[in-house]
Amino acid sequence: MGHTQFFQDFLHLFFWNLALLGLKPFSLLVLLSVASCIVALVVQKPFRGGGWRRSDWLILTQLLFAPALLIVGVLYSASENSGLPQQNSMGQQLLSGLFYLSIVTALLWLYRTRKQLWLSASLLALLELLVIGAGFAAAVSISGNWL
Repeated sequence: MGHTQFFQDFLHLFFWNLALLGLKPFSLLVLLSVASCIVALVVQKPFRGGGWRRSDWLILTQLLFAPALLIVGVLYSASENSGLPQQNSMGQQLLSGLFYLSIVTALLWLYRTRKQLWLSASLLALLELLVIGAGFAAAVSISGNWL
């Protein structure tokens, strides 16, 4: 696979991930998470009084799981030897491992930012929705069962 094909496949999965967020259940959860973040910012005022430390911004590294999952979906896509797609088991294991790692790191971030639990939980919910969408798009690529 050349660089151009990789980039095209990655963009295809990336835009499909964004399209998934437009579906009614996902968009409702995104709106709820954004509204919760805004209310938490207004009520908790985390940037006054030192409740939110500079290192707490590293919570946004949770976003790095989304492109990692998409890269796995591109590199380990299903093969079509006899006309039927064959699921890539290595890709499935990598995808599962990355997804579980994202859940574990989200829980660790919740523990680390427990002084601002409402804001961090809302922000992590929003970020995990992006990760779940990327995982879904990558899983479809790996299994070969396109919708």
